[in-house]
Order: sequence, then C-alpha cells, then structure tokens
Amino acid sequence: MWWLLLAGGGMVFAGGMLMAGSGGGGGSGTYPATVSPWVGWLPMGLLMVGVPLTYFVRNQRYKANWRGDRVTPTGYTSGNLPVLGVLEAGLVSGIVIGLLTTPSAPARMAAVVALTLLVLNFPHGRPM
Repeated sequence: MWWLLLAGGGMVFAGGMLMAGSGGGGGSGTYPATVSPWVGWLPMGLLMVGVPLTYFVRNQRYKANWRGDRVTPTGYTSGNLPVLGVLEAGLVSGIVIGLLTTPSAPARMAAVVALTLLVLNFPHGRPM
C-alpha cells in the first residue's frame, strides 16, 4: 500500500514531463493551448475517481479488522493509508499543475477540495 503514497510524486512527474515536452519554442515560456485545458483537470479527475474508490477500500479494511466494538490498529492504518495517499496526490498535483497551466482554476480547486478532505480525514486519536 505504500505505492499509493508515491502517487503524488508520480502525478508531479507526469505533469512535469507533459509540460516540459510541450513547451513553446523560442523560450517564450508559454504552453500551447492544446495541452493546458485537459492537464488542468487531471487533479480533479484523480479526486473524483480516487476518493470514492479509497473510501470503499477503507470500509472493506475496517470490516475485515473489526474486533468487538472497534477497528484494530492494523486495520485502521491499512484502511486510512490509501485515503490519505490519494488526497495527498490530489493536493500536490493540484498545486503543481495549477502553477504550470494557464487555466489554473480547475487544478487549484482540486487542491482546495483535497486539502479540505485531508483535514477532515486526518487521524485525530479519538475513538471513532
């Protein structure tokens, strides 16, 4: 499950490669309009697919590790790692892609949503 924590780095790397490979000629520092619109929506797509999927995985891990009236620490950790990993990936990719693309609103909106969900889902140490 640790590979999920690398998803943010993978998204940053993929976005950087897409942007570096499509740079404008002559050192203008601008990117062609054919790349910017869809690259800006990648972080939002990651969240729209990844968050419901990882919530489902978390619930399955909780169900498998339910003992008495609580979830075991192993189940809690293995259930929350995918959720936190996808939210971190959405946050990092939203920030980086938002800084690199021209219509930055979709990517930055994804970063705000990811940060909000990350704060709401962050382990607080109190019983559930």
